Amino acid sequence: MTTPPDFTAYTPLSAATMNKVGLWLVKSQTVGSGVSSVTVTGAFSADYDRFRITIDNIVASVAGDMQMRVGSATAQYYGIYNYQISTGSSNTFYQNATGSAYIGGLSTSGSAGEQTISFDISQPNKATRTAWTGQAFGNNYYFSFGYQLADTTQHTSFTIFPGAGTLTGGTICVYGYNNG
Repeated sequence: MTTPPDFTAYTPLSAATMNKVGLWLVKSQTVGSGVSSVTVTGAFSADYDRFRITIDNIVASVAGDMQMRVGSATAQYYGIYNYQISTGSSNTFYQNATGSAYIGGLSTSGSAGEQTISFDISQPNKATRTAWTGQAFGNNYYFSFGYQLADTTQHTSFTIFPGAGTLTGGTICVYGYNNG
């Protein structure tokens, strides 16, 4: 195993030490109030091949699904998602050439930490298919998903939106994985 960098307060860091950092914050964006969608621009670049996206504490006006589009792509989303609730019931759904990807559920409750979505997305800024897998946790549910966008566009942004209603609050963070 590679030894992680050792940081000491008030000590300059060398380029070699900084290049060992595994994840780097690319962008952080706060969700507004009563918005129908949130587009995160400047999220993907050629600096990284893979990214981690986290979405926390969003409150919905209507309970339901959270969806995502990569760049301006409105077709060719292929995937599978599984939804499980605390009562023990679960459902698995398959998507074939749809207009968006499901990445979680939304609650109308505003408790901190209740809405958490996290996923890794591979090669969104390369002229190849983009793929991602992740999970979401919320008020009595667990949601897992895996998708592929079957286009070869180099994307720099993504948009999240609810199946119905609006979104309020929360934070979206995009991290780049070190290629080295």
